[in-house]
Amino acid sequence: MNVEDTVYEGIRYFPTLFGKKADVLAHIFCTLGGGYNWVDGELCEDLEMPSLEGRHEKPRQIDENNVLARCADRTPFDHCYPMSKNYCNLASVPLDVKDDWFEAALWVADMVINMKNPDSYAYKSMGYKHEDNVKIARQVKKNLLRRKR
Repeated sequence: MNVEDTVYEGIRYFPTLFGKKADVLAHIFCTLGGGYNWVDGELCEDLEMPSLEGRHEKPRQIDENNVLARCADRTPFDHCYPMSKNYCNLASVPLDVKDDWFEAALWVADMVINMKNPDSYAYKSMGYKHEDNVKIARQVKKNLLRRKR
C-alpha cells in the first residue's frame, strides 16, 4: 500500500491515536513492534501479528473532510519513540524501497533531527536521550541521500 493510503487508514481507523500524517509515520517508522514491516519496498501491516481487524476505535460518524485535512497536515510530530538502529523501520529502509516510502523516510528522519523540545517527553525517565534518535536519523538520512534516485 502506498504512503498516502497507509496514512489515510491510520487516521481514519484510529483518529484519537493519530492526529495528523506525521503521527502515523512516526509510529510506522520509529516505534519498535508497531505492526509494520518492509515488504517489496513498502511498509505493510505485519500479517503475523494479531490482527487489528475489529479493534478499530468505536465506530462513529466520520467527517471525511476532516480525515483528508489531517492526512494533508504536514506539521511535524512533537515526540518520538526511542528508536533502535537494529530494529526500527527507519533504520532498515530496503534498497528496493518505493519512491513514496523513500521520501517519507527522509521526511521522518528530518523531523527527528529537527524536533522541538524533544526531552520533554516521558521516555526521559527511562534513560532515553533524544540524541540517540538524532544519531540514528542522521545516519539514515546520509545513507538514503547516497542512494537518492
